[in-house]
Amino acid sequence: MLNFAHGWLEMGLTNSEVCYLTGLNKNAVKDIDMERLQTLYTVVDAEGKYSLAKPEKQARFFGIDEFNLHDGYKYATIIVDMETGHALLLEKGKKKAVVYDFIDYVGLDWMDVVEAVACDMNSDFQDAFEKKCPHI
Repeated sequence: MLNFAHGWLEMGLTNSEVCYLTGLNKNAVKDIDMERLQTLYTVVDAEGKYSLAKPEKQARFFGIDEFNLHDGYKYATIIVDMETGHALLLEKGKKKAVVYDFIDYVGLDWMDVVEAVACDMNSDFQDAFEKKCPHI
């Protein structure tokens, strides 16, 4: 049943649809999907902590946006490869430090290949990219 649920989730069905097709409880399907996503996008270090896996393919274009976590008080920022949809970074906060952490994470050599960054009206992100990687 686990492999069956994995297969439907990999095909792009929602958790609700997989619940309906398999008869599994929504929490069971949620746990199966969480495990599937962790194996796709994360690596585990020696201390047992999860972190996003470095992308296999060099990104040329990526997007950055912040989103609300809880009632307007806590935010997180996501950076996504616009060509593949791969999440490159997911971190709490919405300040310049998030961009600096990302650049430190992938390295300046990796950033030299990046051609463009799409972001919203958050000028902190733009300022941070212009300071660290003026060619973008």
